[in-house]
Amino acid sequence: MTKRLVKWVGYKHIDPKYADAFAGGASIQLATFEHYRKLEFARRDDLEGAVRYEIDHTNHFEDNPGWQAVQPIIDELGGAAGMEVQLQDVTVITNLPPAYLFCCSWEPDQQLIAEGMAVFEIADLRAFGKRLRRDNRRQLGRMHVGEVTYVAREGNPFAGQIPPQGPFYKDPKFSSENELRLVFEAAPDPPPEPVIRIASPLAARLVRRIA
Repeated sequence: MTKRLVKWVGYKHIDPKYADAFAGGASIQLATFEHYRKLEFARRDDLEGAVRYEIDHTNHFEDNPGWQAVQPIIDELGGAAGMEVQLQDVTVITNLPPAYLFCCSWEPDQQLIAEGMAVFEIADLRAFGKRLRRDNRRQLGRMHVGEVTYVAREGNPFAGQIPPQGPFYKDPKFSSENELRLVFEAAPDPPPEPVIRIASPLAARLVRRIA
């Protein structure tokens, strides 16, 4: 039995000065997880594509359900050589591999519209992404598409608190964004540019301005 793929309609909010370039497929912006972690504005997500583990005083690795999350660090510090390693008040952050993101929402954001942002409806987000990749294969690797789930991005693995890791998770404080996203894998070497602007007139055929 063939599994039916979900068809997502997305809404992209853009500064009006870039609206014409986006509408014609001349300039479509994608950015990395790292770029979104460093943005200097209210919607910056310090844990975009990452999980933060806060580890308190403990040295009982093997008996705890969350020890796997930090075992590589333990090994590097000497645990593999039979040395006793004790972690105390340690912060460990794990980051996803390099990728380019195209973010949008599953409904128009009325607040952004009121602030003067242009809004475009993307008739089929998956098809839009495939067309972007078809026109930019040298920069865009394998594509993933989906709806963001809002769940805690911090935990203590030794207390069994292990947040899910993946490109479709964000902290609940961003839940008002109602985000859908395209994720394109990127080669780690050389490091990807934080922001790229690509062209795809073919993808633009799936776009229409609604505000």
